[in-house]
Amino acid sequence: MALIDRLAGWWEVNDPPPTKFDMIALVSIGATKSRLTKGAVVTVDKTLELLEISSSRTPIIAFGAFTGNEVDGVEEAKKYEAFKDHPFLISVGKVLSTITECLAFKEAWPHAKRIIFVTEQAHSRRAKIIWNCLWPEAEIYVVSVKLTETVDKDSPMWPYRNALAAFLFQALPTPLYKVLAWLGPNAMTKFGGFHQPIKKG
Repeated sequence: MALIDRLAGWWEVNDPPPTKFDMIALVSIGATKSRLTKGAVVTVDKTLELLEISSSRTPIIAFGAFTGNEVDGVEEAKKYEAFKDHPFLISVGKVLSTITECLAFKEAWPHAKRIIFVTEQAHSRRAKIIWNCLWPEAEIYVVSVKLTETVDKDSPMWPYRNALAAFLFQALPTPLYKVLAWLGPNAMTKFGGFHQPIKKG
């Protein structure tokens, strides 16, 4: 794990988070039949930590649920429970990929101008490219949790059952997304159906 930690740390985008922001959006990283995956738990924890340092009066917490979850409703319900003390929550429902997720957040709250997106290290670089392409009107800050803390033997995203597999599946497509960003939002949107491999059970 030490080698993966160093590799992921070298790769990550981890922006210094602003204390004033309109929205915190969490990556939809899945749930098992009865609980959030470890990745979902650590991104929820990071979001709560960021709220503690916030000087914003009413930031929105926005989240979705991975389409490949084995049981519908678990990820969404557990996140509502985790944020039950926060007055402003938006769930965008099922999302398949980072592209569809970003577009769903934008549709739900298009007025946001300063956004923190919470994800994990291996995903962070590609996520930043996608968000900057699809939501250029907003300032995007990507905050990363450790990749190795997201590994879960029951994850519906099978690469997240192994840290090296997760790193490779998230990092290797990044050059393609740089090209898509250069081509513009229409080109990026066409790749919204590409997602993490799903394994149930």
